[in-house]
Amino acid sequence: MTEDLAAGFRSKLADIERENSERLALIGSRVTKELDAGKEASDKQLRTVGEVIVRVQENARRAQKAGGWVMESTVGDKADGEVNFVFDDEEAGTERAEHPAPEPKGRHRRAAHDDDNFADTDWLAT
Repeated sequence: MTEDLAAGFRSKLADIERENSERLALIGSRVTKELDAGKEASDKQLRTVGEVIVRVQENARRAQKAGGWVMESTVGDKADGEVNFVFDDEEAGTERAEHPAPEPKGRHRRAAHDDDNFADTDWLAT
């Protein structure tokens, strides 16, 4: 009877040890997955920070080249004001899409001209 009781305890102890080792293996695999995910996220963030640093350095270079004047015209990307012409139909090939020119921004913006409004006319100028 004592041998049966000892064999039952040994069996129970073996089951507990097996379950414990399976839990440790599961925890280890979760840690590995989380470390890999964290490394991927930090690599992505590092690439983004690198791109931002390059842009900041480029803007600083442009501002230095412009004599220290930091304005959109000196540090902004030149591609924003370019007009892109696209074809409406690939088969036609000769018709261009009607894209209005972008509105000027800031101090270059023009007010709508009213032919009947003479409030801004300088009558003394010759």
